[in-house]
Amino acid sequence: MQKFIDSPCNLGEPMEAVREVTLLPENQHGTSNRSICFFYHRTKRYNVTIAYQRRGDNSVVYGAAFCRPGDQFIKRRGRDIALGRLDTYDRSVLNPGGTRWEVHESILNRLTQYDSPPYVPGNFRP
Repeated sequence: MQKFIDSPCNLGEPMEAVREVTLLPENQHGTSNRSICFFYHRTKRYNVTIAYQRRGDNSVVYGAAFCRPGDQFIKRRGRDIALGRLDTYDRSVLNPGGTRWEVHESILNRLTQYDSPPYVPGNFRP
């Protein structure tokens, strides 16, 4: 697994983002490995782990896990929850851009400003 350290995107609050790309093993249906990307977004209100996957139609499907700053932040737990939500809720962003920064910013904007999944905490939104 390779780790890439990302710089903050300008969303009004300081953040630290790290991107990890993981190939998941074959599922019970025998389909081939799929490439899932993860990144972490930290603010004063929440630490967020986001899992996303590009689709063939130039969209990105995503899921997120939230952790309050006062709670213990465990990357593995966040990845597991985000991956489960990626598979369960099937939320996507159409045409998020070509670079990973554009994808990250599109997902964060969707989580904070648009029709968010029911698991997004109310005070995560501005």
